[in-house]
Amino acid sequence: MTQLFESLETYLERTKAQREELYRWFHQHPELSLQEAETKARIIKELEPVKEDSGVEYASTATQVSDKAGQEVPVGHMCGHDMHTTWLLTTISFLAENRNAWSGTFEAVFQPAEEIAEGGKNMVAAGITGKVPVPDVMLGQHVMGALSMGHVATNEGISFTQASTVKVTVRGVGSHGSMPEKSVDPIVLSSSIIMQLQTIISRELPASERAVVSVGTIHGGTKANVIPDKVVFELNTRCYSQEVEDHIHASIERIVSNQAAAAGAPEPSFEYSERFPVLDNDRDVTAKVTESMQTLLGEERTETFAPLSASEDFPDIPNAFGTPYCFWVVGGFRDPENAPGNHSPQFVPELHPTLEAGAEATVAALCPWLAV
Repeated sequence: MTQLFESLETYLERTKAQREELYRWFHQHPELSLQEAETKARIIKELEPVKEDSGVEYASTATQVSDKAGQEVPVGHMCGHDMHTTWLLTTISFLAENRNAWSGTFEAVFQPAEEIAEGGKNMVAAGITGKVPVPDVMLGQHVMGALSMGHVATNEGISFTQASTVKVTVRGVGSHGSMPEKSVDPIVLSSSIIMQLQTIISRELPASERAVVSVGTIHGGTKANVIPDKVVFELNTRCYSQEVEDHIHASIERIVSNQAAAAGAPEPSFEYSERFPVLDNDRDVTAKVTESMQTLLGEERTETFAPLSASEDFPDIPNAFGTPYCFWVVGGFRDPENAPGNHSPQFVPELHPTLEAGAEATVAALCPWLAV
């Protein structure tokens, strides 16, 4: 088991410059979800040679026209997926160079669009389960801020929440601001609704049940002296079971609809999107991964984590195969106590040792299945 891993340190030192260049390129060339043309082309370019036979100077300045918005928007790697892509390409190159040290089949999956919970679903819809052999196990990882730099952490069982975005349209009757009596004011109504939605967690769920209802956007009106005829706001919900999610969504619709009816407003509407599955690590697989990491990385670098309120659509693919999986996290910041959260504009992991740590974690996780 150690033969494969023992050659990794020398390989990582020898390829440090190339790995850093690769990461910098991905960081400087971000693309919007499901529009990753340049990223795909660079990955393919990097794969061809290895077939058998935020304050940093490389900060993104890229903009891209959004298919959804139809306008040019700034884009950046603010969650670490440039790091993930570099980790996987490093692993592929290392395995190709050390083919005599392992046995079996390794399938590398570059999944796009995790941010909107569409990448895994799209790959399943595109027929991935019929295009590659059914894997014995699927493995994945994500860089995080709240973990010591260079450390890895695993968790057996339910680890990440399932999540949804709920778009609510509250309709009213518009009027001039000087004649509020002629209106059904959707701004006042929405304000009341949003406050009441917070009671779903505090008053409808037991204290032992962890869940989140957050309102992230609200849009209504165009001018101070005009009462609009509708308000649109979006919520994010997170929990650890389908039963709780069903309860939360039913409560959202009940509260919104009943308050609208009480105000004499037209019927509101609801749209659900960005639906993430619960991430439930297979206990046997995770135990093997953890033991291998403890042995090869050292117990001082291998930790466990409690279930997180983060979400990840990685499970969509192994679920489609019916394959057990393990997903772990890798620390990327010197000061985890004060590290920026994922999706923060300041989320730029330290290049080293993070670029090496993710590759080490991947190879260590693979050893129980591939090492000879």
